[in-house]
Amino acid sequence: TAEQGMTLFHTGRFPLAEELEEAQEKFVEQREKGYFNPVVGGVPMIEAEEEEEISAKHAETLTALEKAWGQDADRNFAAANQAAAALHFGERAMSALLLDANAVQIVQALATLGEAMAEDGALPSRSAQGQLGKVTAEQDLDRLKSDKEHVAAFLNPSHPGHQQAKRQRRQLIDATLRR
Repeated sequence: TAEQGMTLFHTGRFPLAEELEEAQEKFVEQREKGYFNPVVGGVPMIEAEEEEEISAKHAETLTALEKAWGQDADRNFAAANQAAAALHFGERAMSALLLDANAVQIVQALATLGEAMAEDGALPSRSAQGQLGKVTAEQDLDRLKSDKEHVAAFLNPSHPGHQQAKRQRRQLIDATLRR
């Protein structure tokens, strides 16, 4: 918390683990009450209902894409992720795109762009089986580990996007283990 940061600055002493946990719990409670929401920039606290709506919309979009793409879903998701990364779309931008009324078409366009960029050499190319290069897979895996929505789906077996999250991670882990 800010208080602990100032204490560290003035005393050079890091807080103990117990102090961190207690302070973080207090901070989250205060954020839920509406305190500490940034006036400019930053990410305001998302209410539980809103978070559920966002998760449901993301899952709906992913399900529609899986249905439309069939067996090519993993390859197309990888291509869309590569295009988004090349265009420097952050987590917030991708989340906003998935909430758009045209989310399916937007992600399909990103997949097409990703494939075209790979063919033109602007992105690392994949083999005919749709396998990612090792470096790209490591980058995508790192990005997924910090993606709150992906982590929530991956860790919760009852989450609508759980199976997709597992497949996505498995594909990336397999790609990082190739030589």
